Amino acid sequence: MQLTTNFQTEKPLYKTRNYRTIPRKEKDISQKELKALLSYNPKTGSLRWKIKRQGVNRNREAGHLLASGHRSVRINGKNHRVHDLVWFMYYGTCPKTNLDHKNRIATDNRITNLREATRSQQGYNTKTRMRKNKLPRGVYKQTKGSKYFSSIKVNKNSIYLGTFSKINDAAKAYNKASIKFHKEFSYLRAS
Repeated sequence: MQLTTNFQTEKPLYKTRNYRTIPRKEKDISQKELKALLSYNPKTGSLRWKIKRQGVNRNREAGHLLASGHRSVRINGKNHRVHDLVWFMYYGTCPKTNLDHKNRIATDNRITNLREATRSQQGYNTKTRMRKNKLPRGVYKQTKGSKYFSSIKVNKNSIYLGTFSKINDAAKAYNKASIKFHKEFSYLRAS
């Protein structure tokens, strides 16, 4: 996902893979109109239709599931991610940056689970895919010898954290550095 600019309108556009470009800063629908169409339950994070629409019954959960795990709703011919609509319904403004799910569950759209975050901050709060060498994130095996070293990325810079004889010690060093540098966005790995 990247933020680009449409040079004809000078409005930021939100690009996603296999997903239509959506103007995020432009209000396609007012908060009042949105609240007339949808009801939001802050305890469960679900959006439900208030009115019967073409092919959709009243009180049915709004939208469909995307490959990314997020839910999307089509309103007035435009697709919107549910978490963006929830933020707009609750606060009355579009998010200034991307939205991050604190617990990393893309369908959990409770307002207490959403927070504004940069792309880097979102990356800190993600679970790592299983690596070939099965080492935790930030832990690497030295090419010569049987020791491990740990490093962390902060603002696109790699910071060396030290060399360790055990994987667990290297993982603990990464967790400590993650808390220091990534703060509330840190996702601690098993050590």
